[in-house]
Amino acid sequence: MISILIPCYNYDIVDLVKTLHKQLYITKRKFEIICAEDYSTNTFLNKNIKKLKNVKYIQLNKNIGRSKIRNYLAMKAKFQWLLFIDCDSKVEHDKFIENYIGQTRNEKKITYGETVYQKQKPKKDKILHWKYGKKVESEKKKYIFSS
Repeated sequence: MISILIPCYNYDIVDLVKTLHKQLYITKRKFEIICAEDYSTNTFLNKNIKKLKNVKYIQLNKNIGRSKIRNYLAMKAKFQWLLFIDCDSKVEHDKFIENYIGQTRNEKKITYGETVYQKQKPKKDKILHWKYGKKVESEKKKYIFSS
């Protein structure tokens, strides 16, 4: 039993949610996916994910920020195990969800995966985020929780 929590801000989450939904459905376990738009000005076709079974889509009427939206989503979750996924994430492996569900048998309270950035340099307006992410999030071993 797992709750996938996705805070959203001006990003198309349709493919991410469909991929997660497909992997969760295969596990035959109880699940929910909750996505919350943090007062996005562009919501793409995100509201269409509501058509998927066990998926909730919430649009906030004011921007509450990165930390508060995660707390908000955690309060909305109905299952014990929470998996936070950033809206701009991509699922790289067919066993992504299966691997996380396997961690629920573990005594650990927090489990985190790795962050992988593209090898090719992005456009100039994304370069700072890419450089920082590759250096800090990808190459260093994490010993603390980060989002």
